[in-house]
Amino acid sequence: MITVNSPSPKDFEYLWELHPDTLQCLCSQIAVSYSDFIVINSTFHQLCSSRIISPDWYNLLTLINLTAWMDARQFERGIGDLYFQILDMFCSLAENTFVNAYQLFSAKAFINTILIPETLFSKQVSTLIDTLITTVRSEFIRILAFVCETIQESQLANRTMSNYVLMLDDNSQVMMYDPYLQYIDQVSSIPIITICSCQSMGYRCGAYACIYNSSDPDGQTYLTGLIVRCLPIESALSSTLECG
Repeated sequence: MITVNSPSPKDFEYLWELHPDTLQCLCSQIAVSYSDFIVINSTFHQLCSSRIISPDWYNLLTLINLTAWMDARQFERGIGDLYFQILDMFCSLAENTFVNAYQLFSAKAFINTILIPETLFSKQVSTLIDTLITTVRSEFIRILAFVCETIQESQLANRTMSNYVLMLDDNSQVMMYDPYLQYIDQVSSIPIITICSCQSMGYRCGAYACIYNSSDPDGQTYLTGLIVRCLPIESALSSTLECG
């Protein structure tokens, strides 16, 4: 047995190449916190730093909603403010999910009793980072799915009347009707002109959002990148932000 005291990193790498199966270099410290050698800077979608998901913006649309007849399809008087609030929620969920996962990750320790070469160490670190990324994605999807399922199962009428239309009849009795939404084919996204029941067809119902021209009561511009579905959260998940 040959002993080399306090070899330099270069000497260790050289000896490892010569004796990969028999070389042993015991560590004086077997546990090192991930935070001591791994730093990850997160970058989120540019939308998450945009003004359009700030309360200053979507609260303006809320004020419009309070003074107008509600039409779920009309962007500025229906889905508009909720759409941007939900996008804001998505961004907050993504950021919080990453921060929480990264804090747990940083608190863990890399444990090894013997020194390993830099190439092997780099591979192990890459695996750790890939695992963190997978964990963040899985946790984001899990939480989002839970929120969506909870909202869908509650079957509460939302204020845009996109899933139920509540009206008073002549006897002051509350009547519930299906909103005027279309059946949208999931493959081609082609709307079939018919009233679609949110109670029976759910997420398959939808209609293109529109902006009415104030100078022409009959004129309207459709926003094909924004689909209004039974629930606002479904609308956000189905839409692309394109004005087309």
